[in-house]
Amino acid sequence: MIYFINIECFENTYFSWKQKNLPKAFFFEYTLAKDVPQESRYYHINKADSKVVFIKKKDIVFVIVTDKSVQFQLIEAILDYISDKFIEIYGESILNSYDAIYDDFFKGFNSVVEKAIKIVPSKNGRFIDAFCKYCKKTLKIYVKNSLIENSTKKLVPLVFNHQDHALLLYIDTNFIVRSAEIISISG
Repeated sequence: MIYFINIECFENTYFSWKQKNLPKAFFFEYTLAKDVPQESRYYHINKADSKVVFIKKKDIVFVIVTDKSVQFQLIEAILDYISDKFIEIYGESILNSYDAIYDDFFKGFNSVVEKAIKIVPSKNGRFIDAFCKYCKKTLKIYVKNSLIENSTKKLVPLVFNHQDHALLLYIDTNFIVRSAEIISISG
């Protein structure tokens, strides 16, 4: 479940969306993303009860907060869709003159967010099967289309953190896992 989405630039919050009937405010989560140092790089935060992913594109910071069950690749795919649509719809020239825009200007973007939540999981990626030798289970792992399509390698590496260990997967261009190995986690 997606809890919260925030889109901001410097001190201006352009758009904020929250799942209906959630009493929690997400001030801490989007405050973390305010000083994103690098553009077009995803930042992941694993909290006790949620996951936070944010990215900066064209000086705009896009933040999404989900429950723990949503995989990072799926969160990134949703954030890709939302960030691309936001920049496509509103354009840099409008965003640069935000001071003149009234508060409800971005309200129509709610429909884009709701559409993204519905269509992105099947349109922008897919779930693949990977066997974990440690757990002795086959796992369903979401892989973004862009991860495979934008790779220069025939076998695309992907690390999937799973419980107290991680799997290093090598995925071919047909989204088939060709190799999976358990790897140590360090930080």
